[in-house]
Amino acid sequence: MYRKDSTVPRGYGILYSLFLLGSAPRYLLRTVRNRRGPGIVQRFGLGVGFPSTRAGDCRLPGEGSERVSKRERDISRRDSSTSDVRSDRSVRPARSLWFHACSVGEVETAMPLVRLFARAYPDDALILSTVTETGQARARKLLGNEFVRYLPFDFGFAIRRHLSSVPLPRFFIVMETEIWPKLYSELSQHNIPLFIANGRISDRAWRRYRRAVEFLRGTMACVRAVGARTVQDAERFRILGARNVSVLGNIKFDRGAAPAPEGMPSGKFLLFASTHPGEDELFVRTWRSLRNRFPRLRAVLAPRHIERAPALAKKYGGALRSAGWKDESLLVLDTHGELAGLFSGATVAIIGGSFVPHGGHNPFEAAVQGVPILWGPHMQNFRDAVEVLEGRGGETVRENEELAEALEALLSDEDLRRQRGAAARAAASENTGAAERHFNFFRDRLFEGEGERR
Repeated sequence: MYRKDSTVPRGYGILYSLFLLGSAPRYLLRTVRNRRGPGIVQRFGLGVGFPSTRAGDCRLPGEGSERVSKRERDISRRDSSTSDVRSDRSVRPARSLWFHACSVGEVETAMPLVRLFARAYPDDALILSTVTETGQARARKLLGNEFVRYLPFDFGFAIRRHLSSVPLPRFFIVMETEIWPKLYSELSQHNIPLFIANGRISDRAWRRYRRAVEFLRGTMACVRAVGARTVQDAERFRILGARNVSVLGNIKFDRGAAPAPEGMPSGKFLLFASTHPGEDELFVRTWRSLRNRFPRLRAVLAPRHIERAPALAKKYGGALRSAGWKDESLLVLDTHGELAGLFSGATVAIIGGSFVPHGGHNPFEAAVQGVPILWGPHMQNFRDAVEVLEGRGGETVRENEELAEALEALLSDEDLRRQRGAAARAAASENTGAAERHFNFFRDRLFEGEGERR
């Protein structure tokens, strides 16, 4: 019997139920459009805590009825960043390591920390939960035969059913910031340590959170420790009521250089990475204007949300990546997990989400590949990265008109490109180590108040 406690804000259950009801029609419509009917049943079942595998059998959810393709398993085996995480076992482990990453970016960011804990606790099962379908797909590719699940809906019965279906979690680590009051409460009542890794609170999110400090204070008291990206993030977490907050840096800087996709196009190409509506027109127009001077210059347009790719390819006359590496002047990326590797061959990388007021995306994936980087004026979600890279391989383009000028300067000067790329790689190398700092910080607090570390 679980008591009602003050960690869950009053009225939260009603508000959350209304949110799910309001979201259901849009989700169903999108699912029908994308012809993913079976996914509705699986998502609902996992959301209310019904597992799609027996705990400890170390197979992907759905394996047996919906097998993972040989290609996906091959990718998982080739990925040196995850090959040492875990091997198959036939005996159900007694404990598990539960990580949560909302979507693709968080899944990728989690991997350095996952590897460190997996090595420290080799006998524990690994659980990685996500919220989005794209995050689920990427997690399956990276972790092959391990537990990959959707996060249960934030109802007590769903969370308890999930916990009863897996080996007892040694901890729960959530990447960046997702505040789920009922989940946090249930973990606290089960004495499962809860940590926030790579914690950040964006300006946009802070405008909402600071109006609900009293609403969230009890929930945040359930968190044992927070590893914050910056001093500003740490202060915001403290205001919300979090304890044991430490500035540990950005784990995204630790991800390392991804391997180039097989068959990647050669020659000069601009990589417009993680683009958002309102930017594509600017990027394509700029690229086309540069082709007057650089007629063989190609471009790769990588929308942040790949469901936009077919419409973009049709609008701008490009080819979809899923159709193969065609010798087209414009390629639109519509596949998961290849963007990071594409930076290795790019002549210049342009960071999307920064030419519209979105907040930008991670430029370190380009920096570790030694590529010159340009971004727009809206990089507020990656201020720490901008501070490190500005003037060291990265450059802010203040006005849209400056983009073509900055690109022309780089395209026409190979020595400048080489210098910028080397500076970016050096800056990235100097700012690694956040994953290890998180690992040590959390492990030191894992058995707080429980005597000797076990």
